[in-house]
Amino acid sequence: MLDTIYNKYGIRLPLEDLFRWNDQTHEQRIEKFRAAYNLGTVTLDGVKTTHYAFREPDLDWEVWIDQGAKPLPRKFSIVDRTDPACPTFNTKLSWTVNPSLSASEFTFAPGPDAMKIQMADYKG
Repeated sequence: MLDTIYNKYGIRLPLEDLFRWNDQTHEQRIEKFRAAYNLGTVTLDGVKTTHYAFREPDLDWEVWIDQGAKPLPRKFSIVDRTDPACPTFNTKLSWTVNPSLSASEFTFAPGPDAMKIQMADYKG
């Protein structure tokens, strides 16, 4: 899906690399790291997390992972060092584990003023 979105529309999604983590072998992932640090415990929104920082050839990124029984990522920060402006993406995540969802939540119901938008093919 990620390749199709990029090849057809030229769109790269935030945090795309996290979805591609299993596209490489363990050795290939490790080879990309230039540095990795465990920066210790940080409390985010009342939750104790472990803060990790990583440096790769083109990226610096940090992740804060909940401590305890459900080690879910709570925050990400990514810096793109390929651009002189070093754009940064930051996000905080909240989780509802095992939510109860109804079938209607997966049914698209456009509003009365909704209009279909045709996306042009990307010729990148």
